[in-house]
Amino acid sequence: MTGSTPQSHERTVDGIAYTVETSLHERGISIVVTVPGIGPEEENDRTYASEDEALAAGDEIAGSLIHRHGPKR
Repeated sequence: MTGSTPQSHERTVDGIAYTVETSLHERGISIVVTVPGIGPEEENDRTYASEDEALAAGDEIAGSLIHRHGPKR
């Protein structure tokens, strides 16, 4: 089974908007987090059981990217 068409979710963490793309696969939901000015962060090695879990993980990843790299404005 291949992945479903990715769904894009606009989110905000620490006042900065970012995007999480979720794709449903046979083993769960995978995500790609994109923070403007920082870039995409692919989570190919992890899958999540629910969309809520995947989006929460996206919030954590985006927050980590923002704190690590800071937004480039």
